[in-house]
Amino acid sequence: TNPTAAKGLVKNVSFSAIDQIADGKKPGDDAVVDKPDSTNPTAGKVVIHKRLQDIVAKEDKESLNTFVFSDNEFTKPQGDIFTEGQYFLGVSMLVYMYSHLRETCRMGHTRCEMEDIDVHSLQSTYKRGTPKRYLKGAKSAGSIIRVVIDELDTADGGDEDNDIVGEENKEYEKSITEQFRIWIEESRIDQMDDETKEMIAEMKRKVARHRWRRAISAVRLSYRIAGKPPRWEEPVCAPGCENQNRFVDMNEMVSQAMRKQPKYFREGSVMHNLIESGIEVVWFSDMSQNDVVYGICVCREERKVTVVFRGTVNAHNWKMNLKFDTNEYRNPVKQNYPDREDELSLHSGFAMYLLRKRKDSGINKLQEIFDKIDEIGREMAPDGNYKLCITGHSLGGALATLTGFYAAARSRFAHLDTIYVWTFAAPRVGTVAFIKAWQHLEKTGRIRHARFSATRDIVPLVPFCNFERDDLQFYKHVGVRIQLHPVGRLTKWRLKRHLDVTYPLHFTWMAEIQRAFMNNILANLTTLGGITNNHKLTEYQKRLHFAITYRKALGSGDLFSDRRRNRIKTLDEYYHIRANITGASIAQEILEQSKVTAENAVKQRPQYAKRLFTALLMVTWGFLLATLSANTFGTPKPSLHMFVGPMSHIAVGVWHICPLVTFLFIV
Repeated sequence: TNPTAAKGLVKNVSFSAIDQIADGKKPGDDAVVDKPDSTNPTAGKVVIHKRLQDIVAKEDKESLNTFVFSDNEFTKPQGDIFTEGQYFLGVSMLVYMYSHLRETCRMGHTRCEMEDIDVHSLQSTYKRGTPKRYLKGAKSAGSIIRVVIDELDTADGGDEDNDIVGEENKEYEKSITEQFRIWIEESRIDQMDDETKEMIAEMKRKVARHRWRRAISAVRLSYRIAGKPPRWEEPVCAPGCENQNRFVDMNEMVSQAMRKQPKYFREGSVMHNLIESGIEVVWFSDMSQNDVVYGICVCREERKVTVVFRGTVNAHNWKMNLKFDTNEYRNPVKQNYPDREDELSLHSGFAMYLLRKRKDSGINKLQEIFDKIDEIGREMAPDGNYKLCITGHSLGGALATLTGFYAAARSRFAHLDTIYVWTFAAPRVGTVAFIKAWQHLEKTGRIRHARFSATRDIVPLVPFCNFERDDLQFYKHVGVRIQLHPVGRLTKWRLKRHLDVTYPLHFTWMAEIQRAFMNNILANLTTLGGITNNHKLTEYQKRLHFAITYRKALGSGDLFSDRRRNRIKTLDEYYHIRANITGASIAQEILEQSKVTAENAVKQRPQYAKRLFTALLMVTWGFLLATLSANTFGTPKPSLHMFVGPMSHIAVGVWHICPLVTFLFIV
């Protein structure tokens, strides 16, 4: 299920074996290298299993492309692309809520104190110093949501004793409270209309009838073959009461009732998924609302570190969003790849948030985030074997894209597996040179990106160029795009056929025209209220929830004519289908990079000999010129007695080989 783990195979397998495996052949006896690679601390965990040898022996390329090469005991099977997207969307919503809660708490408009809800942050660092254990002060998602609900209840009750006569209305505080209320209430009610419910119920009835017909046909066929009626099993009674004179086990009924007791949030809602996920907020950076606001969350069970960026909330964020011009930055990808450029053109506003250095500390925001990721990850997993995910909505999605790119290109995180980036309503951040570097990291298995966008949301469609007369460049999207359509009959027809998933694989003029037509901003224009509503997190959650519910109602393929589309696939599988990136292709790409690196090392070796030869030639020419000048102009000949000790022998040798070296130089 994780074809990107094939990059670890190169550490313990000879290059010839990689060539044979990529071609679907059985590797030779020299495939496994007994000596582990000392430069890779996790190389000892990656070996060729007996199952892989069986797969290669059968020449099963499909199984090879989806084979898991890693023996990580914490590796959890990857969920489908909608389920994972819903999870990271909930994490983004949690950071929005926590950021607003902290802001209102600092303004003194909440009943709780800042110390009660604070995790390790810049504010706490100034008070208590740099923490030694980040996980000790973590706050779970359930505790944060509980505080939000309590604050909403107190806001509904009012506080007339503390009201000040003539005080102006706190519109900003009211807007924050209203946004909280919408998120909480939408997680408690059903988000589908009556028509959709009836349609899904009808689909379930069709699936049930289809399955019953198939079961009845199987019973009839077995009866005709056997020639006698089938034997039915004995009726099954409650556990523990098989030999007792009662029909119901009361203890079993009570335990079932406790398991089925009503919950505050609806099953499958964002808040319910957040509480059940076990995610915790460990670090939060919100010293200034005009700076990058982000949080670092962990899931200890899965050893997963998630960096979450908050989106646009104030005028300064919009000012940085509208900086459509580009700035040149050094390419962090050191490997050679087709059409590589030394400098990348990035969105000046987004890049300035992360790459501008502070005058007090001398580091930029990106270095600060990397330091926190490494410290928290190694505290949770001392061996450094943890997973890194980055997510964000709107402006947060753009910052998540840049952070994931630099994290995958840096050698600091080379010991990690694939870095996953999940963005929602993210605008474009780079030009053609950026997408070339990004796709190289994808081909080597370093990064994966799922980019969710909604129909009628114009934010993912901008900016389209940098508006510079001297150097006009067009922005490009990266990663796999998952288009979410509004709830309606056309969306139901699309979901029944296939999901709207695309990838920029080709860059021909025909492909560019097709993408320009699909991402046409004029075709997605709507009213001002429609633009705002289609960009909200709640709208993305509603469309994701409908897509998941509708596909599940189809019965896992019972009503699909095409068996290849009978289930929602994972992100890695969509990279296999849309981008043609498989385990064998990753191994082949890494092999080519290793060969290029080895060839460059070989090419650099003669340079040292050339420099030594040049230095020797210069010394020889010096002695030759001195000799010629002595013979021609009668100047005294340089005495060899000026060299004492061992240097005299070297000087005499150079003096005698002077004519020979000169002749070779002329030739």
